[in-house]
Amino acid sequence: MKNSLMHKMSYYRFDEIMGGKGFDRVRKQKLPSSVTLDNFEEAYTTENWLVRVYKVKDLDNFGRSHHAIAKF
Repeated sequence: MKNSLMHKMSYYRFDEIMGGKGFDRVRKQKLPSSVTLDNFEEAYTTENWLVRVYKVKDLDNFGRSHHAIAKF
């Protein structure tokens, strides 16, 4: 589950808001501190983070994959 796309999108940039101290009270677990998205970018997030919209990143002009660009 922690490697699923839905989980990554839910907790993307969450540590920036919570200062790296996020905690899931229901599951009694610390939230992931570093979630990266290679193929998507955040397009819109509501003030209370109830709705988050993502868009697929555009292709690279040099033909590189999104994963290779993120490593660069």
